[in-house]
Amino acid sequence: MDRMQQQHLKKQLGMPSNARFLGYVLNLPHSDEFLAHYQISPDRNQWAWSATPANAKRFKKLKQLKIVQREYSKYPSQIVCLFETPEQFIVAIPEGELIA
Repeated sequence: MDRMQQQHLKKQLGMPSNARFLGYVLNLPHSDEFLAHYQISPDRNQWAWSATPANAKRFKKLKQLKIVQREYSKYPSQIVCLFETPEQFIVAIPEGELIA
């Protein structure tokens, strides 16, 4: 996500100007958990989830996370943007992303 897109999303959602974009993360909407660790292999895939976005595995490129998301099929998941302010983490769904 380039700076212009970040600024647009922050303004659209009323985020403070000091919110810093940390990357894209994978979220399970039904439990509000975040992908913390994963291992994909021919034999089996392993997934570890965290209740807090602070521990989420962060992806700088949306394309990389979409590849990982396609491998996970147990529950519906969604890609969200992770921002941080001095007080809190903020997650936001980027435009055009749906639950898969």
